[in-house]
Amino acid sequence: MKLDTLQLGLHWNRLVTVADEMTSILVRTAFSTVVNQSHDCACMLLDGHGNSIAQSSHALPAFMGTMPHTAKEMLRRFGATLKPGDVLATNDPWVAGGHLPDLTVLRPVFIGGELVAITASTAHLPDIGGKVWSADCNEVFEEGMRIPPMKLFDAGVRNETLFHLMRSNVRNPDDVEHDFMAQVTATAFGERRLQELFTRHPELDLGALAGEILARSEAAMRLAIARLPAGIYRHEVELDGFDEPLLIKCSVTVEGDRLAIDFSGSSAQQPFGINSVLQYTQAYANYALKCLLSPDSPCNEGSFRPLQVSAPRGSVLHASPPAAVGGRHLTGMFVPFAIYGALAQASEPLAVGDSGLPGSPNFTLQQFGADGASRTLSQFYSSNGGMGARWGQDGISTCSFPTNIANVPAEVVEARSGLVVECKMLTPDSGGAGRWRGGLGQTYAIRVPADYQGNVWVSMLSDRTGHPAMGRLGGQPGSLRTNTLNGTTRLHPKKRVQLAPGDLLETCMPGGAGVGHPSGRNRAAVMDDLHNGYISPRAAVEQYGLSPAEAGWVP
Repeated sequence: MKLDTLQLGLHWNRLVTVADEMTSILVRTAFSTVVNQSHDCACMLLDGHGNSIAQSSHALPAFMGTMPHTAKEMLRRFGATLKPGDVLATNDPWVAGGHLPDLTVLRPVFIGGELVAITASTAHLPDIGGKVWSADCNEVFEEGMRIPPMKLFDAGVRNETLFHLMRSNVRNPDDVEHDFMAQVTATAFGERRLQELFTRHPELDLGALAGEILARSEAAMRLAIARLPAGIYRHEVELDGFDEPLLIKCSVTVEGDRLAIDFSGSSAQQPFGINSVLQYTQAYANYALKCLLSPDSPCNEGSFRPLQVSAPRGSVLHASPPAAVGGRHLTGMFVPFAIYGALAQASEPLAVGDSGLPGSPNFTLQQFGADGASRTLSQFYSSNGGMGARWGQDGISTCSFPTNIANVPAEVVEARSGLVVECKMLTPDSGGAGRWRGGLGQTYAIRVPADYQGNVWVSMLSDRTGHPAMGRLGGQPGSLRTNTLNGTTRLHPKKRVQLAPGDLLETCMPGGAGVGHPSGRNRAAVMDDLHNGYISPRAAVEQYGLSPAEAGWVP
Protein backbone atom coordinates (compact mmCIF):
# COMPACT_ATOMS: atom_id res chain seq x y z
CA MET A 1 0.00 0.00 0.00
CA LYS A 2 1.31 3.42 -0.99
CA LEU A 3 0.10 6.52 0.84
CA ASP A 4 0.49 10.05 -0.36
CA THR A 5 1.05 12.81 2.21
CA LEU A 6 -2.65 13.68 2.43
CA GLN A 7 -3.74 10.08 3.01
CA LEU A 8 -1.00 9.56 5.57
CA GLY A 9 -2.07 12.67 7.47
CA LEU A 10 -5.73 11.67 7.47
CA HIS A 11 -5.12 8.14 8.71
CA TRP A 12 -2.55 9.29 11.25
CA ASN A 13 -4.99 11.84 12.67
CA ARG A 14 -7.70 9.17 12.79
CA LEU A 15 -5.51 6.98 14.96
CA VAL A 16 -4.73 9.85 17.35
CA THR A 17 -8.45 10.66 17.53
CA VAL A 18 -9.19 7.04 18.48
CA ALA A 19 -6.66 7.25 21.31
CA ASP A 20 -8.21 10.55 22.45
CA GLU A 21 -11.69 9.02 22.46
CA MET A 22 -10.41 6.08 24.48
CA THR A 23 -9.00 8.45 27.10
CA SER A 24 -12.24 10.45 27.22
CA ILE A 25 -14.21 7.26 27.90
CA LEU A 26 -11.74 6.15 30.57
CA VAL A 27 -11.88 9.50 32.40
CA ARG A 28 -15.67 9.73 32.19
CA THR A 29 -16.36 6.18 33.38
CA ALA A 30 -13.73 5.84 36.12
CA PHE A 31 -14.98 6.18 39.70
CA SER A 32 -11.78 7.37 41.38
CA THR A 33 -10.65 10.99 41.60
CA VAL A 34 -7.13 9.97 40.63
CA VAL A 35 -8.46 9.22 37.13
CA ASN A 36 -11.59 11.33 36.67
CA GLN A 37 -10.06 14.45 38.23
CA SER A 38 -6.26 14.11 38.19
CA HIS A 39 -6.30 12.31 34.81
CA ASP A 40 -3.54 9.97 36.00
CA CYS A 41 -4.02 7.72 32.98
CA ALA A 42 -3.23 7.30 29.29
CA CYS A 43 -4.39 5.36 26.25
CA MET A 44 -2.42 4.18 23.27
CA LEU A 45 -2.63 2.30 19.98
CA LEU A 46 0.18 -0.11 19.15
CA ASP A 47 0.89 -2.21 16.08
CA GLY A 48 0.85 -6.00 16.15
CA HIS A 49 4.47 -6.05 17.32
CA GLY A 50 3.89 -3.81 20.34
CA ASN A 51 5.28 -0.58 18.85
CA SER A 52 3.38 2.56 19.81
CA ILE A 53 1.88 4.32 16.79
CA ALA A 54 -0.57 6.79 18.36
CA GLN A 55 -1.17 8.10 21.85
CA SER A 56 -3.84 10.28 23.41
CA SER A 57 -3.20 14.03 23.34
CA HIS A 58 -3.50 14.19 27.13
CA ALA A 59 -1.25 11.44 28.35
CA LEU A 60 1.23 10.85 31.12
CA PRO A 61 4.77 10.56 29.77
CA ALA A 62 5.58 7.66 32.08
CA PHE A 63 2.77 5.55 30.66
CA MET A 64 3.58 6.49 27.09
CA GLY A 65 7.06 5.16 27.70
CA THR A 66 6.15 2.02 29.60
CA MET A 67 3.16 0.69 27.63
CA PRO A 68 5.22 -0.46 24.61
CA HIS A 69 7.53 -2.29 27.05
CA THR A 70 4.47 -3.98 28.59
CA ALA A 71 2.98 -4.88 25.22
CA LYS A 72 6.16 -6.52 23.95
CA GLU A 73 6.48 -8.55 27.15
CA MET A 74 2.83 -9.63 26.92
CA LEU A 75 3.31 -10.68 23.29
CA ARG A 76 6.38 -12.68 24.29
CA ARG A 77 4.38 -14.54 26.92
CA PHE A 78 0.95 -14.88 25.28
CA GLY A 79 1.42 -14.10 21.57
CA ALA A 80 0.75 -17.58 20.22
CA THR A 81 -2.36 -18.08 22.38
CA LEU A 82 -4.10 -14.73 21.85
CA LYS A 83 -7.58 -14.70 20.33
CA PRO A 84 -10.47 -12.26 19.88
CA GLY A 85 -12.03 -11.26 23.21
CA ASP A 86 -8.82 -11.63 25.19
CA VAL A 87 -7.84 -8.80 27.53
CA LEU A 88 -4.47 -8.83 29.28
CA ALA A 89 -3.54 -7.01 32.48
CA THR A 90 -0.65 -6.52 34.89
CA ASN A 91 0.64 -4.08 37.47
CA ASP A 92 4.01 -5.80 37.89
CA PRO A 93 6.44 -2.87 38.34
CA TRP A 94 9.12 -4.54 36.20
CA VAL A 95 6.67 -5.16 33.35
CA ALA A 96 4.21 -2.26 33.52
CA GLY A 97 4.18 1.28 34.92
CA GLY A 98 6.88 0.99 37.55
CA HIS A 99 4.82 0.64 40.74
CA LEU A 100 1.84 -1.41 41.88
CA PRO A 101 -0.91 1.26 41.72
CA ASP A 102 -0.49 1.53 37.92
CA LEU A 103 -2.54 -1.10 36.10
CA THR A 104 -1.95 -1.68 32.38
CA VAL A 105 -4.71 -3.27 30.31
CA LEU A 106 -4.13 -4.45 26.71
CA ARG A 107 -6.56 -5.80 24.13
CA PRO A 108 -5.35 -7.52 20.94
CA VAL A 109 -7.23 -6.43 17.81
CA PHE A 110 -7.83 -9.02 15.09
CA ILE A 111 -8.85 -8.32 11.49
CA GLY A 112 -9.54 -11.35 9.31
CA GLY A 113 -8.06 -13.61 11.98
CA GLU A 114 -4.76 -11.71 12.03
CA LEU A 115 -3.41 -9.76 15.00
CA VAL A 116 -2.97 -6.25 13.56
CA ALA A 117 -2.99 -3.94 16.58
CA ILE A 118 -3.24 -3.59 20.35
CA THR A 119 -5.36 -1.06 22.22
CA ALA A 120 -3.94 -0.23 25.64
CA SER A 121 -4.56 1.86 28.71
CA THR A 122 -2.71 2.48 31.94
CA ALA A 123 -4.29 4.12 34.96
CA HIS A 124 -3.43 4.74 38.59
CA LEU A 125 -5.77 2.70 40.79
CA PRO A 126 -7.26 4.33 43.91
CA ASP A 127 -5.87 1.49 46.03
CA ILE A 128 -3.97 -1.76 45.60
CA GLY A 129 -3.81 -2.92 49.21
CA GLY A 130 -0.63 -3.24 51.24
CA LYS A 131 0.57 -0.48 53.57
CA VAL A 132 -1.12 2.25 51.48
CA TRP A 133 0.66 4.06 48.68
CA SER A 134 3.74 5.51 50.35
CA ALA A 135 7.53 5.63 50.19
CA ASP A 136 8.32 4.09 53.58
CA CYS A 137 8.11 0.42 52.60
CA ASN A 138 11.24 -1.71 52.36
CA GLU A 139 10.16 -4.33 49.80
CA VAL A 140 7.62 -4.47 47.00
CA PHE A 141 5.76 -7.19 48.92
CA GLU A 142 4.66 -4.56 51.47
CA GLU A 143 3.31 -2.24 48.81
CA GLY A 144 0.20 -4.15 47.77
CA MET A 145 -1.20 -6.80 45.49
CA ARG A 146 1.08 -7.70 42.58
CA ILE A 147 -0.79 -8.94 39.50
CA PRO A 148 1.52 -10.88 37.18
CA PRO A 149 0.90 -10.70 33.43
CA MET A 150 -2.35 -12.60 32.94
CA LYS A 151 -5.67 -12.66 31.13
CA LEU A 152 -8.34 -10.42 32.60
CA PHE A 153 -10.74 -11.75 29.97
CA ASP A 154 -10.31 -15.00 28.06
CA ALA A 155 -12.24 -15.01 24.76
CA GLY A 156 -14.65 -12.50 26.30
CA VAL A 157 -15.13 -14.40 29.60
CA ARG A 158 -14.23 -12.40 32.68
CA ASN A 159 -11.63 -13.81 35.07
CA GLU A 160 -13.82 -13.75 38.17
CA THR A 161 -11.13 -15.37 40.30
CA LEU A 162 -8.86 -12.39 39.75
CA PHE A 163 -11.65 -9.92 40.51
CA HIS A 164 -12.56 -11.73 43.73
CA LEU A 165 -8.91 -11.78 44.76
CA MET A 166 -8.60 -8.06 44.02
CA ARG A 167 -11.75 -7.13 45.94
CA SER A 168 -10.51 -9.04 48.96
CA ASN A 169 -7.23 -7.13 49.07
CA VAL A 170 -8.11 -3.45 48.56
CA ARG A 171 -9.71 -0.83 50.79
CA ASN A 172 -12.32 0.52 48.38
CA PRO A 173 -13.15 -2.48 46.18
CA ASP A 174 -16.04 -0.88 44.29
CA ASP A 175 -13.93 2.03 43.07
CA VAL A 176 -11.05 -0.25 42.14
CA GLU A 177 -13.25 -2.72 40.25
CA HIS A 178 -15.05 0.06 38.39
CA ASP A 179 -11.71 1.57 37.38
CA PHE A 180 -10.56 -1.86 36.15
CA MET A 181 -13.66 -2.03 33.98
CA ALA A 182 -13.29 1.56 32.80
CA GLN A 183 -9.92 0.59 31.34
CA VAL A 184 -11.43 -2.53 29.76
CA THR A 185 -14.20 -0.39 28.24
CA ALA A 186 -11.71 2.10 26.82
CA THR A 187 -9.73 -0.64 25.09
CA ALA A 188 -12.95 -2.19 23.73
CA PHE A 189 -13.94 1.15 22.25
CA GLY A 190 -10.53 1.46 20.60
CA GLU A 191 -10.93 -2.01 19.11
CA ARG A 192 -14.35 -1.09 17.70
CA ARG A 193 -13.05 2.13 16.15
CA LEU A 194 -10.17 0.29 14.46
CA GLN A 195 -12.55 -2.33 13.08
CA GLU A 196 -14.77 0.46 11.71
CA LEU A 197 -11.71 2.03 10.08
CA PHE A 198 -10.86 -1.21 8.32
CA THR A 199 -14.47 -1.66 7.22
CA ARG A 200 -14.44 1.78 5.56
CA HIS A 201 -10.94 1.29 4.15
CA PRO A 202 -10.47 -2.43 3.43
CA GLU A 203 -7.35 -1.61 1.42
CA LEU A 204 -5.65 -0.21 4.53
CA ASP A 205 -2.51 -2.02 5.64
CA LEU A 206 -1.96 -1.02 9.27
CA GLY A 207 1.53 -2.50 9.25
CA ALA A 208 2.56 -0.32 6.34
CA LEU A 209 0.85 2.72 7.84
CA ALA A 210 2.58 2.13 11.17
CA GLY A 211 5.92 1.72 9.43
CA GLU A 212 5.54 5.07 7.68
CA ILE A 213 4.43 6.81 10.88
CA LEU A 214 7.37 5.45 12.83
CA ALA A 215 9.84 6.28 10.07
CA ARG A 216 8.72 9.90 9.83
CA SER A 217 8.83 10.44 13.58
CA GLU A 218 12.27 8.84 13.71
CA ALA A 219 13.50 11.10 10.91
CA ALA A 220 12.24 14.21 12.75
CA MET A 221 14.11 13.23 15.92
CA ARG A 222 17.31 12.38 14.03
CA LEU A 223 17.20 15.76 12.30
CA ALA A 224 16.81 17.52 15.67
CA ILE A 225 19.73 15.60 17.21
CA ALA A 226 21.96 16.30 14.20
CA ARG A 227 21.60 20.04 14.86
CA LEU A 228 23.28 19.67 18.27
CA PRO A 229 27.03 20.15 18.65
CA ALA A 230 28.67 16.74 18.92
CA GLY A 231 30.22 15.99 22.29
CA ILE A 232 29.74 14.53 25.76
CA TYR A 233 27.86 16.69 28.24
CA ARG A 234 27.63 15.87 31.94
CA HIS A 235 25.45 17.04 34.81
CA GLU A 236 24.32 15.79 38.18
CA VAL A 237 21.29 16.44 40.34
CA GLU A 238 20.97 15.99 44.08
CA LEU A 239 17.62 15.15 45.64
CA ASP A 240 16.34 14.62 49.16
CA GLY A 241 16.23 10.83 49.21
CA PHE A 242 14.60 9.19 52.24
CA ASP A 243 16.97 9.87 55.12
CA GLU A 244 20.05 10.74 53.09
CA PRO A 245 20.42 12.71 49.83
CA LEU A 246 20.58 10.85 46.52
CA LEU A 247 22.64 11.68 43.45
CA ILE A 248 21.68 11.30 39.80
CA LYS A 249 24.71 11.51 37.51
CA CYS A 250 24.09 11.87 33.82
CA SER A 251 26.26 11.94 30.71
CA VAL A 252 24.72 12.79 27.33
CA THR A 253 26.68 11.77 24.23
CA VAL A 254 25.71 13.42 20.95
CA GLU A 255 27.16 11.73 17.89
CA GLY A 256 25.72 12.51 14.49
CA ASP A 257 21.98 11.84 14.55
CA ARG A 258 22.10 9.58 17.62
CA LEU A 259 22.07 10.43 21.29
CA ALA A 260 23.00 8.24 24.26
CA ILE A 261 22.26 8.89 27.93
CA ASP A 262 24.10 7.04 30.67
CA PHE A 263 23.34 7.29 34.38
CA SER A 264 26.45 5.49 35.66
CA GLY A 265 27.61 6.84 39.01
CA SER A 266 24.09 7.46 40.30
CA SER A 267 23.15 6.35 43.82
CA ALA A 268 22.66 2.70 44.59
CA GLN A 269 19.28 1.05 44.99
CA GLN A 270 17.64 2.15 48.23
CA PRO A 271 15.96 0.17 51.06
CA PHE A 272 12.89 2.43 50.76
CA GLY A 273 10.15 2.93 48.19
CA ILE A 274 11.94 5.55 46.08
CA ASN A 275 13.56 3.26 43.50
CA SER A 276 12.85 3.54 39.79
CA VAL A 277 12.71 0.59 37.40
CA LEU A 278 14.58 0.90 34.12
CA GLN A 279 11.60 1.33 31.77
CA TYR A 280 10.31 4.19 33.97
CA THR A 281 13.73 5.86 33.89
CA GLN A 282 13.84 5.41 30.11
CA ALA A 283 10.33 6.84 29.76
CA TYR A 284 11.28 10.09 31.46
CA ALA A 285 14.57 10.36 29.61
CA ASN A 286 12.80 9.89 26.28
CA TYR A 287 10.06 12.36 27.19
CA ALA A 288 12.56 15.00 28.26
CA LEU A 289 14.32 14.81 24.90
CA LYS A 290 11.08 14.72 22.93
CA CYS A 291 9.91 17.94 24.61
CA LEU A 292 13.24 19.68 24.13
CA LEU A 293 14.33 18.59 20.67
CA SER A 294 11.28 17.57 18.63
CA PRO A 295 8.15 18.85 20.38
CA ASP A 296 6.00 19.37 17.27
CA SER A 297 6.08 15.92 15.68
CA PRO A 298 3.53 13.34 16.93
CA CYS A 299 4.92 11.09 19.63
CA ASN A 300 5.35 7.37 19.03
CA GLU A 301 7.98 4.65 19.12
CA GLY A 302 9.81 6.10 16.12
CA SER A 303 10.69 9.25 18.07
CA PHE A 304 12.83 7.20 20.45
CA ARG A 305 14.70 4.94 18.05
CA PRO A 306 17.70 7.29 17.83
CA LEU A 307 17.95 7.37 21.64
CA GLN A 308 19.77 4.99 23.96
CA VAL A 309 19.17 5.18 27.71
CA SER A 310 21.14 3.07 30.20
CA ALA A 311 21.55 2.86 33.97
CA PRO A 312 23.53 0.35 36.04
CA ARG A 313 21.49 -2.55 37.36
CA GLY A 314 21.14 -2.23 41.11
CA SER A 315 21.14 1.55 41.01
CA VAL A 316 18.27 3.77 42.15
CA LEU A 317 17.36 4.24 38.46
CA HIS A 318 17.46 0.53 37.58
CA ALA A 319 16.23 -1.27 40.66
CA SER A 320 15.99 -5.04 40.87
CA PRO A 321 13.25 -7.05 42.61
CA PRO A 322 12.17 -7.09 45.35
CA ALA A 323 13.02 -3.38 45.72
CA ALA A 324 10.30 -1.10 47.05
CA VAL A 325 9.15 1.19 44.22
CA GLY A 326 5.95 2.82 45.49
CA GLY A 327 7.40 6.33 45.28
CA ARG A 328 9.46 5.75 42.14
CA HIS A 329 8.33 9.12 40.76
CA LEU A 330 10.21 10.82 43.60
CA THR A 331 13.39 9.72 41.83
CA GLY A 332 12.41 9.10 38.22
CA MET A 333 10.96 12.57 37.71
CA PHE A 334 14.39 14.08 38.37
CA VAL A 335 15.77 12.38 35.25
CA PRO A 336 14.72 15.21 32.87
CA PHE A 337 16.51 17.81 35.00
CA ALA A 338 19.77 15.91 34.84
CA ILE A 339 19.44 15.76 31.04
CA TYR A 340 18.45 19.41 30.71
CA GLY A 341 21.39 20.47 32.86
CA ALA A 342 23.72 18.58 30.56
CA LEU A 343 22.27 19.85 27.27
CA ALA A 344 22.20 23.47 28.47
CA GLN A 345 25.98 23.26 28.08
CA ALA A 346 25.55 22.42 24.41
CA SER A 347 23.38 25.42 23.56
CA GLU A 348 21.95 28.25 25.68
CA PRO A 349 18.54 28.18 23.94
CA LEU A 350 18.15 24.62 25.26
CA ALA A 351 18.31 25.87 28.87
CA VAL A 352 15.40 24.71 31.02
CA GLY A 353 15.23 25.38 34.76
CA ASP A 354 14.38 22.57 37.15
CA SER A 355 10.74 22.23 38.15
CA GLY A 356 9.22 22.08 41.62
CA LEU A 357 7.52 18.73 40.86
CA PRO A 358 3.95 17.71 41.64
CA GLY A 359 2.86 16.71 45.11
CA SER A 360 0.80 13.63 45.75
CA PRO A 361 -0.42 13.40 49.34
CA ASN A 362 -2.33 10.15 49.67
CA PHE A 363 -5.05 10.10 52.32
CA THR A 364 -6.35 6.91 53.89
CA LEU A 365 -9.70 7.54 55.54
CA GLN A 366 -11.49 5.22 57.92
CA GLN A 367 -14.97 6.65 58.33
CA PHE A 368 -17.58 5.54 60.86
CA GLY A 369 -21.28 5.71 60.10
CA ALA A 370 -24.11 6.41 62.51
CA ASP A 371 -24.57 2.67 62.98
CA GLY A 372 -20.95 2.25 63.99
CA ALA A 373 -20.01 0.50 60.78
CA SER A 374 -16.76 1.64 59.17
CA ARG A 375 -15.50 1.95 55.64
CA THR A 376 -11.94 2.56 54.60
CA LEU A 377 -10.95 4.31 51.42
CA SER A 378 -7.80 5.67 49.89
CA GLN A 379 -7.90 9.09 48.22
CA PHE A 380 -5.12 10.70 46.20
CA TYR A 381 -5.28 14.49 45.75
CA SER A 382 -2.63 15.95 43.48
CA SER A 383 -1.25 19.45 43.89
CA ASN A 384 1.56 20.95 41.91
CA GLY A 385 4.71 22.99 42.22
CA GLY A 386 5.98 25.47 39.65
CA MET A 387 7.53 24.56 36.33
CA GLY A 388 11.03 25.79 35.63
CA ALA A 389 11.51 28.63 33.19
CA ARG A 390 12.94 27.94 29.75
CA TRP A 391 14.80 30.09 27.28
CA GLY A 392 12.41 32.84 26.22
CA GLN A 393 9.50 31.97 28.52
CA ASP A 394 8.56 32.05 32.20
CA GLY A 395 7.74 28.81 33.96
CA ILE A 396 4.09 27.80 34.31
CA SER A 397 2.68 28.09 37.82
CA THR A 398 1.26 25.01 39.57
CA CYS A 399 2.20 22.76 36.67
CA SER A 400 2.92 19.08 37.15
CA PHE A 401 5.83 18.95 34.68
CA PRO A 402 7.57 16.63 33.99
CA THR A 403 4.36 14.65 34.31
CA ASN A 404 0.88 15.66 33.17
CA ILE A 405 -1.60 15.26 36.02
CA ALA A 406 -4.19 17.86 36.96
CA ASN A 407 -4.90 19.55 40.27
CA VAL A 408 -7.98 18.18 42.06
CA PRO A 409 -10.61 20.87 42.75
CA ALA A 410 -11.12 21.71 46.42
CA GLU A 411 -14.83 20.97 46.10
CA VAL A 412 -14.10 17.42 45.01
CA VAL A 413 -11.65 16.87 47.88
CA GLU A 414 -14.22 18.00 50.41
CA ALA A 415 -17.11 16.03 48.88
CA ARG A 416 -15.18 12.77 48.65
CA SER A 417 -13.26 12.88 51.93
CA GLY A 418 -15.19 14.96 54.45
CA LEU A 419 -12.04 17.03 55.01
CA VAL A 420 -12.04 20.83 54.69
CA VAL A 421 -9.77 22.71 52.28
CA GLU A 422 -8.98 25.95 54.12
CA CYS A 423 -6.47 27.39 51.66
CA LYS A 424 -5.42 26.87 48.06
CA MET A 425 -3.41 29.74 46.61
CA LEU A 426 -0.34 30.66 44.62
CA THR A 427 2.67 31.23 46.87
CA PRO A 428 4.33 34.63 46.26
CA ASP A 429 8.10 34.61 45.69
CA SER A 430 8.17 30.82 45.23
CA GLY A 431 9.27 31.00 41.58
CA GLY A 432 13.03 31.36 41.15
CA ALA A 433 14.12 34.82 39.98
CA GLY A 434 15.61 35.12 36.52
CA ARG A 435 15.47 36.79 33.17
CA TRP A 436 12.67 34.32 32.78
CA ARG A 437 11.04 33.60 36.14
CA GLY A 438 10.23 30.14 37.45
CA GLY A 439 6.59 29.15 37.90
CA LEU A 440 4.98 29.56 41.31
CA GLY A 441 4.08 26.72 43.61
CA GLN A 442 0.88 26.66 45.63
CA THR A 443 0.03 26.68 49.31
CA TYR A 444 -2.51 24.01 50.17
CA ALA A 445 -4.08 23.56 53.61
CA ILE A 446 -6.47 20.77 54.61
CA ARG A 447 -8.13 20.46 58.02
CA VAL A 448 -9.65 17.42 59.65
CA PRO A 449 -12.96 18.67 61.13
CA ALA A 450 -13.14 18.62 64.92
CA ASP A 451 -16.21 16.36 64.76
CA TYR A 452 -14.75 14.00 62.17
CA GLN A 453 -15.94 10.46 62.83
CA GLY A 454 -13.05 8.24 61.86
CA ASN A 455 -9.30 8.02 61.40
CA VAL A 456 -7.12 9.82 58.87
CA TRP A 457 -3.62 8.90 57.73
CA VAL A 458 -1.61 10.72 55.10
CA SER A 459 1.47 9.76 53.07
CA MET A 460 3.26 12.92 51.99
CA LEU A 461 5.19 11.44 49.03
CA SER A 462 7.24 14.60 48.57
CA ASP A 463 10.70 15.89 47.70
CA ARG A 464 12.51 19.23 47.39
CA THR A 465 12.33 19.86 51.13
CA GLY A 466 16.11 20.24 51.19
CA HIS A 467 17.13 20.51 47.54
CA PRO A 468 15.38 23.23 45.54
CA ALA A 469 14.85 23.36 41.80
CA MET A 470 18.07 24.77 40.35
CA GLY A 471 18.27 27.51 37.75
CA ARG A 472 20.28 27.82 34.55
CA LEU A 473 22.52 30.58 33.18
CA GLY A 474 22.36 32.64 36.36
CA GLY A 475 18.71 31.94 37.14
CA GLN A 476 17.86 31.50 40.81
CA PRO A 477 16.48 28.36 42.51
CA GLY A 478 12.82 27.95 43.33
CA SER A 479 11.48 27.79 46.87
CA LEU A 480 11.68 24.64 48.97
CA ARG A 481 8.69 22.51 49.84
CA THR A 482 7.38 22.46 53.41
CA ASN A 483 4.91 20.06 55.03
CA THR A 484 3.64 21.43 58.34
CA LEU A 485 1.20 20.08 60.92
CA ASN A 486 -0.70 22.67 62.94
CA GLY A 487 1.69 25.42 61.94
CA THR A 488 4.69 24.14 63.89
CA THR A 489 5.56 20.49 63.32
CA ARG A 490 7.62 19.77 60.20
CA LEU A 491 6.65 16.39 58.78
CA HIS A 492 9.00 13.84 57.23
CA PRO A 493 8.58 14.24 53.47
CA LYS A 494 8.15 10.53 52.76
CA LYS A 495 6.65 8.93 55.85
CA ARG A 496 3.03 8.40 56.83
CA VAL A 497 1.44 10.29 59.70
CA GLN A 498 -1.91 9.97 61.44
CA LEU A 499 -4.00 13.13 61.74
CA ALA A 500 -6.34 13.86 64.65
CA PRO A 501 -9.67 15.72 64.53
CA GLY A 502 -8.92 19.44 64.34
CA ASP A 503 -5.45 18.98 62.79
CA LEU A 504 -4.40 21.31 59.98
CA LEU A 505 -2.01 19.99 57.33
CA GLU A 506 -0.35 22.73 55.29
CA THR A 507 1.87 22.11 52.28
CA CYS A 508 3.77 24.82 50.45
CA MET A 509 4.67 23.36 47.08
CA PRO A 510 8.12 24.19 45.67
CA GLY A 511 8.60 26.76 42.94
CA GLY A 512 10.28 26.31 39.59
CA ALA A 513 13.74 27.72 38.91
CA GLY A 514 14.61 30.73 36.80
CA VAL A 515 16.68 30.95 33.63
CA GLY A 516 19.10 33.82 32.99
CA HIS A 517 20.27 36.46 35.46
CA PRO A 518 17.42 38.40 37.12
CA SER A 519 19.01 41.70 36.05
CA GLY A 520 18.12 40.84 32.47
CA ARG A 521 14.38 40.58 33.13
CA ASN A 522 12.17 42.99 31.26
CA ARG A 523 11.16 45.82 33.61
CA ALA A 524 7.53 45.69 32.49
CA ALA A 525 7.46 41.95 33.34
CA VAL A 526 8.77 42.72 36.84
CA MET A 527 6.06 45.33 37.34
CA ASP A 528 3.40 42.90 36.10
CA ASP A 529 4.64 40.25 38.55
CA LEU A 530 4.49 42.78 41.36
CA HIS A 531 1.00 43.93 40.37
CA ASN A 532 -0.27 40.33 40.17
CA GLY A 533 1.22 39.39 43.53
CA TYR A 534 3.63 36.85 42.05
CA ILE A 535 6.56 38.61 43.73
CA SER A 536 6.68 40.74 46.87
CA PRO A 537 7.87 44.36 46.91
CA ARG A 538 10.98 43.20 48.73
CA ALA A 539 11.81 40.66 46.03
CA ALA A 540 11.25 43.30 43.36
CA VAL A 541 13.92 45.43 45.04
CA GLU A 542 16.43 42.81 46.19
CA GLN A 543 16.22 40.37 43.27
CA TYR A 544 15.20 42.51 40.31
CA GLY A 545 16.70 45.90 41.17
CA LEU A 546 13.63 48.10 41.43
CA SER A 547 13.92 51.07 43.75
CA PRO A 548 11.95 50.89 47.02
CA ALA A 549 9.77 53.71 45.73
CA GLU A 550 8.96 51.84 42.50
CA ALA A 551 8.17 48.68 44.41
CA GLY A 552 6.24 50.39 47.19
CA TRP A 553 8.49 48.81 49.79
CA VAL A 554 9.59 50.39 53.01
CA PRO A 555 12.76 48.60 54.24
